[in-house]
Amino acid sequence: MKRITALFLAAISVFLMLSSCSEGADNKKDSVERPRPEAKYNPYILDAGRIKNSLNTSDLWYPDGGDGHSYIYFTKISDKFYLTYVDHDAEKEFLCTVTEEKHLVSDKVENMQFDIAFYDAFTCYDYNTKTWYSRGDSKKIESAFAGKTFAEVSDNSNIYVFNSDGTCTETYKGGNIEGKWSITAATVIVLTFGDYSYTYDIDFDDTGNITGISQRAGRTFDMVD
Repeated sequence: MKRITALFLAAISVFLMLSSCSEGADNKKDSVERPRPEAKYNPYILDAGRIKNSLNTSDLWYPDGGDGHSYIYFTKISDKFYLTYVDHDAEKEFLCTVTEEKHLVSDKVENMQFDIAFYDAFTCYDYNTKTWYSRGDSKKIESAFAGKTFAEVSDNSNIYVFNSDGTCTETYKGGNIEGKWSITAATVIVLTFGDYSYTYDIDFDDTGNITGISQRAGRTFDMVD
């Protein structure tokens, strides 16, 4: 009888150990590895994202481990920064200032305050709540452009070709112009040709696939290849 009891207890111990390991593996899989929080990116050069309307942008920053219903977004008007915190249907807007340490610190609204340090153009950290936020995967967006061709809607002889090394070529009126391209926000791409830079909003379909780029109050290009 003692032997049967010992075997039973041993079996339970093994089961609990395996369950614990499995749970730990799942937690590790779901966790996001982040670097040490640091203000490496200056808020003054932050592109808040595609203009959604006269005030807001399309770039939403979601917290690690969030439920998808809470997020923040930024708005820049001249040299003023605004942070909007959304929790389901409730919104709070904060006026922010940039400190000497390049932190974006908000005013206090209903006992809430943010102290944001941008690690890069897509990742930031709030020191008050010890929370990481991100607005998308820059590498994934870059890969969607690499090797693709875009033609102007009103003149399909005007073509952009984006290379995977960050260079691009514009073909226009029989000539080629070499330049560079970079993703500056989850909804924005910047093309640079010598001393000239052009900012384009990225166009998406209903499923989130990139379909084209639109210059603000200017030209529109559709992806053709």
